[in-house]
Amino acid sequence: MLYDVEQIANLTKVSKVTVYRKLKLNEVKPYIITKQGKSYVDEHGFHVISELLNVITYENDGINPKEVEQDETPEKQDLLHETPYNYTVVSELKSEIKFLRGLLENHSSKNEIEFLHSQLQEKDKQLESKDRLLENMQVLVKNSQSKQQMDIPLLEAHFMDLDEKLANIKIEMEQRKIKFDGEQQNKGIFKFFKHSSK
Repeated sequence: MLYDVEQIANLTKVSKVTVYRKLKLNEVKPYIITKQGKSYVDEHGFHVISELLNVITYENDGINPKEVEQDETPEKQDLLHETPYNYTVVSELKSEIKFLRGLLENHSSKNEIEFLHSQLQEKDKQLESKDRLLENMQVLVKNSQSKQQMDIPLLEAHFMDLDEKLANIKIEMEQRKIKFDGEQQNKGIFKFFKHSSK
């Protein structure tokens, strides 16, 4: 038969947290079977966990259920002596309270909270600074785009002017060439007439 965490907790009369802790122990790991993401233990694993719960709770508290301090009230003594189950529940609750207190002390120290608060403030300042930089960049990009929009017509007019000047120069060069060719031809005719008249 296979047992899941809830079944083990019900049968051993301890919390699920305690069962999860026991599942992490090396003595129990060989008996763990995982099906569809859920952990189960076989019959032998269940017996190992049961034994560990009894042995470990006695060792953690350093007392035997029969050895109760004398200053406890008779009700507490009766509760502890009544059954091993009651002792186990009480000792498990004590160890969980101790564990939770340790967590609180470790994670909520005033210095740590102040440090985290100062880190948050620093991050807020960094975010504000980056927001301002981003806004400035957007303004610069917008200005650059509008300047480009204004520069385009000016550049177009400049290129049109250059094209017109180039066309005029080309016409002028052609006229000079025609004139030069005409002059060369006239010189040739004069030379011909000079030689023929001699």
